[in-house]
Amino acid sequence: MLLRRLTSATFLTCTLLSTNYSSNSNIQAQTPFDPVGNYELATRVMGIPEEVTILLQVLQLDGVYIANATSEIAPDLSRRVPVTITGRQLDYQTTTPSGILSITISVNEDDTIQGTWNFGLFLRGNLTGNKLAEETSVLRVTHTRKSNGY
Repeated sequence: MLLRRLTSATFLTCTLLSTNYSSNSNIQAQTPFDPVGNYELATRVMGIPEEVTILLQVLQLDGVYIANATSEIAPDLSRRVPVTITGRQLDYQTTTPSGILSITISVNEDDTIQGTWNFGLFLRGNLTGNKLAEETSVLRVTHTRKSNGY
């Protein structure tokens, strides 16, 4: 009888240890997320026939993440504001003369993005895009500055 209880207890302990090890190995298998970089986001805006592109640049200064969003259709949008990072989700919010712009994106392991945006009281939509590779980010930012005359 004691041997049977000991065997059951040993089995339960081994099962718990195995479950714990398997849970920890899944956590360690995930690659750490570095939110710093450039993100190219695309959406549709009511009244504009073509897709609108928003570039979101995230930096870290003095331990705080900040972001700057730019778009050809909203030149007054460009300003650096704190961005909230929760896991692989980024929340950006800024006040413009036309209202508050909020962008929330989730970055997948393969750097693809899904998200939403809200502007003012009535404009909103879905976002798709990619976190750009570092080499692409540098080229894209350089190209954008030249095309705007900066």
